[in-house]
Amino acid sequence: MTMSAANPMTTKARDAEFRGARPSRALVAASRRDELPEAHKRIRVPRHEDWPAGSAGAEFLPNRTARDVRAGETPAPAPGTGALPGTPRRAHFAVRGSVLIVVMWATLGLVSVALLFGHAMTMTYRGADNDLAGREAAQAIDGAVRYAETLLANATTPGLLPDPADYLADSIPVGEATFYLLGRSADATAATTRSFGLIDESGKINLTVDPALTGPAQTQALTALATALKKLPGVTSDFVDAIVDWQDEDDNVTENGAESETYLRFDPAYACKNGPLESVEELALLNGATRDLLYGEDTNLNGVLDANENDGNASDPPDNADGKLDAGILEYVTVFNRESNKQSDGTTARIDISNMQQAAPALTTLLDEKLGAGRAQRIVQAAGAGGPLNSPLQFYIRCKAGGALTEEEFGQIADAL
Repeated sequence: MTMSAANPMTTKARDAEFRGARPSRALVAASRRDELPEAHKRIRVPRHEDWPAGSAGAEFLPNRTARDVRAGETPAPAPGTGALPGTPRRAHFAVRGSVLIVVMWATLGLVSVALLFGHAMTMTYRGADNDLAGREAAQAIDGAVRYAETLLANATTPGLLPDPADYLADSIPVGEATFYLLGRSADATAATTRSFGLIDESGKINLTVDPALTGPAQTQALTALATALKKLPGVTSDFVDAIVDWQDEDDNVTENGAESETYLRFDPAYACKNGPLESVEELALLNGATRDLLYGEDTNLNGVLDANENDGNASDPPDNADGKLDAGILEYVTVFNRESNKQSDGTTARIDISNMQQAAPALTTLLDEKLGAGRAQRIVQAAGAGGPLNSPLQFYIRCKAGGALTEEEFGQIADAL
């Protein structure tokens, strides 16, 4: 900006302005003398609060101190500040602080969106991974079932379990999954290592009663079941009768049993099923069921005498520390057993001894063939005494009790019954 050299007061005013000091009123007045050229005349810029209402124009600049500018021009920002010359320092910092706050909020929003998106992607990945693992496990289970079916269908001796040394039972891979056939040791009471292999479920007591049986036939079947269960260790009459009431079709309470009126007082309450059991674990719902009764010392059902199952009351479960595994009744019962109606040759039908009157002709022929003539009549009479039979084992017990059949003789005819 060119100033007149003939006016020393104007030079002083400019120097004062350059040094950042406010010019005195005398200097300002001197700078407005008429001897300056028309182009160099100065105008006073009012403060923002002095503006007239609704005023606008280049001659009015906001937040300016009183100072001189060239008429018709807009002053350039002060070097290095980005602010117009004369702008108050407080107003300048307020503008810059507002911009910083806006930028910080925008950054915070973007970071939040990024974190939310990343979390969503992580959960999606985990869900897909779990779904894949579930599908692999399902395929492994199907493969294990087909593997076991193949082993039984191609057994060396039909009707007998294959030798565990002839097949794999431990860590069998199916794709990325692995399955195991959990078995039982030959001496399960002293087993210290886990065994793998097939378990003969048909050798256990079947808790289910044929749903097709009704009336007296169902009552007889449940009575036979109760008789067999009472022979298991630790089983009480209350628990046996509760099993009978749980499966019979009526609401009549047996001598020591329980119907809905008992179970509705439980917390949570539920009604008596009055239908067949679907799993051995369902026994836990019955009145009189306890952990000791169902699981014994083998609370993890692995068939192994673990350290905590042989230390007395030092740790759960309570045990007698006798070095033997006392299993609960779940080791001896099942709801899944099923036997073929064919003899071990795979072709000859077995004799149905549940109705001795109908089975007598075929059974007499078998006994004469295997044990010799003259033995059949006594054996048939002994087996028929006491009502319907529910298993070949019950047939043997009756005949042995009557002195009509020995264990060796029963072994010769067992496959045909």
